[in-house]
Amino acid sequence: MNCFGMCRKDDDEPLVMTYFPLAARGELPKMLAVLGGVKLTIADVGLGPHKEVGPALDPPLPATVPILKHGDMTIYESLGIETYICNLSPKFAALTPKQKAIDDMYSNIKEDIMQQIAVWLFAEDKSKVKEELTPKLKKMYAICEGLCPEKGFINGLSFPTKGDLAVLLMMKGFIPYGWAFKNTGWEAKDVCPKMARIAEAVAEFDGIREYLAKPGCTMFADPGL
Repeated sequence: MNCFGMCRKDDDEPLVMTYFPLAARGELPKMLAVLGGVKLTIADVGLGPHKEVGPALDPPLPATVPILKHGDMTIYESLGIETYICNLSPKFAALTPKQKAIDDMYSNIKEDIMQQIAVWLFAEDKSKVKEELTPKLKKMYAICEGLCPEKGFINGLSFPTKGDLAVLLMMKGFIPYGWAFKNTGWEAKDVCPKMARIAEAVAEFDGIREYLAKPGCTMFADPGL
């Protein structure tokens, strides 16, 4: 197990997320914990064995991860997990409803793109991945690029929030985004300068910089899919 974020002595209810040792849907919750000062422990699970985790719970959940446990609460669905971690964070407490909605939009965009890539990531026949996935990547990244500000972080604050971290994931997370760039030959950084700028600024922000520099950081993990 790995611990991310700040460890609080008064926190007697462990927050534990079960997920693969790669980026995808587990990476944004990890970075939110780091940046938001929330103690989060990661329980790694392998591809295949993960299908046994949810159904073994009471009440049973689907055979999918991430799964988050906090005291007597157990939830799945990554978007809900992201929101819960944000709600626990003192750093994100002052965000307005508007800022939270904007953050959620970017998080949903990364999910939309992830779903398009996943079709090919797990396909047995990948011979047409460049031909069929590239135009979808171009379209969806262009939408996100158009929404990004010319300068500063997405919500205009002195620190990044969920939307900025989602952009970082879409630009630098190997699974599934880097895998898609590698297998299509199309690179978002070449045509999305605003997203690239935000990603670089977030990657150098205190806490995130140290997180990304840790050996074995899951942001860059390549399981060889």
